[in-house]
Amino acid sequence: MRKPGQFSLATLQVAYKLAAERRPQGGSPISVWDVGCGTGFVGLLMAKSGGDKIGPVFCSDVSEDAVACTRSNAKRLGLNARVTASSIDLFDDSEATAQYDVIVFNPPFMPDGVPGHEPCDGGGPNGGDIAIRFCEGVRERLTEGGWACLAIADYVDSGEILKTLVTHFGSNVRLEERIILYPYQTPKWSSLAYEILHRDDLERICKYRFATCLLGNREFIAFKMRHYCAQKAVK
Repeated sequence: MRKPGQFSLATLQVAYKLAAERRPQGGSPISVWDVGCGTGFVGLLMAKSGGDKIGPVFCSDVSEDAVACTRSNAKRLGLNARVTASSIDLFDDSEATAQYDVIVFNPPFMPDGVPGHEPCDGGGPNGGDIAIRFCEGVRERLTEGGWACLAIADYVDSGEILKTLVTHFGSNVRLEERIILYPYQTPKWSSLAYEILHRDDLERICKYRFATCLLGNREFIAFKMRHYCAQKAVK
């Protein structure tokens, strides 16, 4: 079972920016859905630091362990009244029929076949399959003018994600990219990144070549994290 705890600080930064764009000065609080919440990092921090700008936050994950972790963290942060969490698979649940102003998804994207990873812990045969499912269904869960944010590594992004988003959102799609660097040498208390541990398998399955670079006397593996942002048009 996938352990809760993986998150992207960059995804949180993009989500904050989208929430600011969605809420005009003095407007109503923004509702947020953190899909695949893990520990609840994105949703909880938006609720905690957003103040009265952020309204209700819904966190969901297919993992019961992740949902339990999110609920525990919400209690510790005093956010029980503002944050709810439930175990569902993307949009397959009646609890998630409400529409939200910002929906964020930082999905698992390890391709099937990478050693040490169960299919339920990854992103499907090509790594991006769960992300595409999200793109196909997220528009109906957004309020008019609402934003969807999807984070995905470039090595599993074959172009189908953008094609799917354009099909459902038209020209209201933009892309932000950030270069990710992971060191080949880490302290004893830290583990190596998946991309380093499984580089050969990822390059073979994804037909991708990772870059490497030197900073000082340290070697890093490099790739891009892509954040697709899609806005539902206002009628």
